[in-house]
Amino acid sequence: MLRYFFVFFLLLNESLWAEYRVFELEITTYSEEPARDPASTPGPESAVPSTPPEEIGKRTLLSTLDPEQYRGYHIVQPNEKIRYISTWRCRGRTTGKDYCPNPKAKTEAEDTAISSENK
Repeated sequence: MLRYFFVFFLLLNESLWAEYRVFELEITTYSEEPARDPASTPGPESAVPSTPPEEIGKRTLLSTLDPEQYRGYHIVQPNEKIRYISTWRCRGRTTGKDYCPNPKAKTEAEDTAISSENK
């Protein structure tokens, strides 16, 4: 009987349910060669770019991997930077399912709708 009570208690304990974290990542691609100041003279100082590299493109994606884990698991080019944008927790298993939506985005949309209704 004690065994059944223990199993029942484990099933009710919410902290033991499966959950995962979703990360919204932004990957920015930069030009291979940084733009250089044409007025720069050759010498040791010219090895340092005078302007930052030009941004070519950005893409945003959802993943269960944080930026460091993503870089270790997926191929990321040397001219790409990964930036963390947002994260949230989802309950349940990830097997064959889409990620749950960002609850903060829903809250912001509701706040915008409420403020526009009050005008």
